Amino acid sequence: MGGTSPRSPLKERQWQREVERCHSEVANIEAQLRAGHPDVEGHVLALADWSQELRILMRETPNE
Repeated sequence: MGGTSPRSPLKERQWQREVERCHSEVANIEAQLRAGHPDVEGHVLALADWSQELRILMRETPNE
């Protein structure tokens, strides 16, 4: 089967970018909530979604 192996630098870079995006999105949402954004329910749902995405990525670490 072709493609990149689980340990390939390409896959690791892609994984790292996705993890960094999750951290960035979570930090942005948290900052907006702390600043008093009126859409608390929507932001809490978004926070839950990005946190779950991060948990999924952490189970799929390319170093395994």
